[in-house]
Amino acid sequence: DHAPFGPRANHGFVVFNNRLWVVGGSSSALFGLKNDVWSSADGVNWTLETGSAGWSPRASHATLVYNNRIWVMGGRAPAHSNDVWSSPDGVNWTQETVNASWPNRFEHAATVFMGRMWVFGGQSGSVGESNDVWSSTDGINWTLEVASAPWSARSAHTVVVQNGQLWLMGGGWSFENDVWCSSDGVNWTQAIKSAGW
Repeated sequence: DHAPFGPRANHGFVVFNNRLWVVGGSSSALFGLKNDVWSSADGVNWTLETGSAGWSPRASHATLVYNNRIWVMGGRAPAHSNDVWSSPDGVNWTQETVNASWPNRFEHAATVFMGRMWVFGGQSGSVGESNDVWSSTDGINWTLEVASAPWSARSAHTVVVQNGQLWLMGGGWSFENDVWCSSDGVNWTQAIKSAGW
């Protein structure tokens, strides 16, 4: 069987209020941008929470859960790919800022760490890939933590938190397979130059 939201890629996917949430995305590599929001308690039965969220249709955005809200940041969209939105229920969305301090970007990584939201690298249509690091407690005011981290500029990478540390892995146009870690988001150590994967 197929989920009712149809085939898509580059969407947001989070756990919020004991439900799985699919947020936006695209139905093809460059077209079919979406701004629908779906949720499920079991991964089998899905509910369309809204067919048209307040933010413009987009893909390759960052989606995370912070302070009991779902957050959508940047992405490949017709306009404003450095805007920040949040929602307490996946249906009603508030635009926290039209233009975040970080430049327009998509395929960036984001996570929650040390009570803050963090954005790592990504790609801009005019600049290319980046390796900057930003953080915020409200989605409006952003602090540039590192202008140029020691890991190479990249997009489509992942960042997770484990044992009180940030772990950044892979990504980039050159398909990196390195692993970096940080206990503060500012100082980074290369854990392995070339992982087995």
